[in-house]
This record gives sequence, structure tokens and C-alpha cells, in this order.
Amino acid sequence: MVHKLHFCSWMLGFLKHLGRCSILDSELWGVYEGLRIAWEEGIRKLWIEVDSKETLAVITKDLAYHGTSSLEPHIHNLLQRDWELKFYVVPREANTAADCLAKIAWNHLGETLVFQTPPTAVTAILHVEAGMDSS
Repeated sequence: MVHKLHFCSWMLGFLKHLGRCSILDSELWGVYEGLRIAWEEGIRKLWIEVDSKETLAVITKDLAYHGTSSLEPHIHNLLQRDWELKFYVVPREANTAADCLAKIAWNHLGETLVFQTPPTAVTAILHVEAGMDSS
């Protein structure tokens, strides 16, 4: 997951190796860790982009998805805190920096890593998203 100050401007990012899990659980872990880290970093205004309507349904307490994941109550607990959150469903192709971090996570077996500056591979993606030459 990537936290940005504004479009294509890095604020912080993180990765966590999850091993084998469903796509929904992967998305929910991203939301959970993103909210937890944002709170610890003092970020109180956050736009959350997910690439699954199902993920958004779990987060927004759609009864059809109640009990879908053991992360659900933990995410809802974080959502009760005093902050301004907006949720968006975006195509996976539009969130290439987060996708890049997810791929890097496959090679990382430790705890959650938080990046104050983007890894090299992500920097190149942010430059492309911003319409800048990365060379």
C-alpha cells in the first residue's frame, strides 16, 4: 500500500509478506496495515484505494459480506477512530506502485516494512505516473 500526499507524490509505503491467501484477504490486510500505520504516523486524512468491490463491501459493513474475514472486526475497530477517510475502488492497473510493493513483498519474509522513501522500482513507476522521465 502507498500513502501519497497528492497524486504521484510519495508520503510513505509499506509491504508485508502474507504467504498464500485469497485476493480478498490480501486486500483486507493492505487496508488493515495501511490504517494501522497511518494512525501511528499521525495521518488523519486518508484516501483508501482498493481494486475490489468485495473488499469495499467488507469495509463498509455490507451484510452480505459479514463474517467474510477474521480481519473484519479489526478493520472496523480502526475505522471508529477520529479521522477523515474516503474509499475508492480503482482498477488494479491504476495502482501500479502498490502492485509493485506487493511483488517485492514476495521476497520479504520478515515483519511489515514501512518505507519513508520509495524503493527504486517504485520511484520509476511514480515518475511514469507523473508523466516524468525516470532516467
